[in-house]
Amino acid sequence: MLGRVIFYLFIFLLLLPLSGTAQTITLDEFLQAVKTTHPLIGRESLTPEIEATNRARALSARNWSVSAEQSFVHTKPISTSPFSPTRVDEIGLRASFQRSLWSTGGRLSVGWQSNFSDQNLPGISLPGDGGSATISTGLSRLYENSMSLNYTQPLLKNYGGKLDRLDYELTDYMVAAGRLQALENQEDFLLDLGNRFLDWVLLEEKKIIAEERLRLANDELDHTREKRKANLVDEVDVLRSEDAVRQARQNLVLLETQLKAKKAELAVLAGLSNLTDMTTDYDIYRQMELPSPAEAYELLKPQSRLLKTIDLQKQQLTRLRGGYTETSRPNLDLGLGVGLKGGDDDFGNALELTKPDFTVLLSFTHQLGGNAAKADIARTDLQLRQLKLQYETVSLQLESTLHNRLVQLIELEKVLALNREQMESAAKKTAEELNLYEQGRGELTFVIQSQDNEQNARLIYAENAAGYHKLLLQYLALTDRLLVVEL
Repeated sequence: MLGRVIFYLFIFLLLLPLSGTAQTITLDEFLQAVKTTHPLIGRESLTPEIEATNRARALSARNWSVSAEQSFVHTKPISTSPFSPTRVDEIGLRASFQRSLWSTGGRLSVGWQSNFSDQNLPGISLPGDGGSATISTGLSRLYENSMSLNYTQPLLKNYGGKLDRLDYELTDYMVAAGRLQALENQEDFLLDLGNRFLDWVLLEEKKIIAEERLRLANDELDHTREKRKANLVDEVDVLRSEDAVRQARQNLVLLETQLKAKKAELAVLAGLSNLTDMTTDYDIYRQMELPSPAEAYELLKPQSRLLKTIDLQKQQLTRLRGGYTETSRPNLDLGLGVGLKGGDDDFGNALELTKPDFTVLLSFTHQLGGNAAKADIARTDLQLRQLKLQYETVSLQLESTLHNRLVQLIELEKVLALNREQMESAAKKTAEELNLYEQGRGELTFVIQSQDNEQNARLIYAENAAGYHKLLLQYLALTDRLLVVEL
């Protein structure tokens, strides 16, 4: 029984430290939390959606449109003959459905028309044995109904619906460019937050170094007090040790304050209320295998969002230029129309549409000179040349910045190697100074100074390592690898 109790007690004591262990968070997890909660990410994500609504708006040109018209006309026409009406009342109703066909560029319309005429026609009086007789010269009332189907097909300008689709296709490029720009803005924001995360990592590393320095100072103070009791050192050595402890504790408190402030800041930005209880899971001293600047640029150029955006602008202008060229062409339209109509003084009989109509129309119009279209084409050509130069400019900027970052990273790796050598040298020097002091051949001041130098060497190494990883983040953002999205 006692053995079982001891066993459970052992398990409890083993798990107790684990329950108090702080939760860790990686850089990827932190950035993913930001992408989920931060309003800037949501705001930028709406940019392509807004452009997509403009594209959907352009589709309204394909919809059916309906028009209707009702009219009433009362007139007393000027009499030009004995048979002219002295009064005419007309009621008309017209309705039509129309739409454009983007595949052909044609226009299709279906129409219905109803007319009712009421006119006062003078009759012809003829004398007879029984008196005069009046003969009607026409119907005083007439109902007319007709139905028509018309189609107009362009043969030159807008053949195949090139101009009809122009606005829609132009907005299509704007949607794609808006998405690229939104991703670029998001990546710039994540780069800024990634740098702040590395500041957090660096503060934690500095805190570890400061805690180690405080531990060494406390150990040295305890050892010095023991030696003072044994009358092996002077009281001034105890005072020096106490001052070293106070200085180390002050540095630690300052770092803890900065660390709490940084965690509170990042907790708000990431929307993680429990971030203040977390620690980072990031190897600040890890180095990455880097390609040569030439290799990196060859990989970057075909996938750069900045260059893709310029390519989209060039494609959009090229399509717009095609629209201007199409506008400069003459109008040659073929119109075809068929219809059925009926008329009678009885409304029911007038609905019998028995009289067919057929129409063929060929129309030609052309604006001589075409100065507007020529000016639009010339302006677009200049803009295309400008975009070509802009593409080359951005390419050079990307290449030079990429070379700059990679050269800095490669050179910083050499600096970090020197930092490690400096740390090893400082640790050896501290051990030697401490050994001399223990033998009574050195002074405590030299020991404390050497320990401070060792701490400073570690701090410089940590700061340079953090600088290396910040450059690495800039390199990843420059090559569009900090925010990887399938396009």
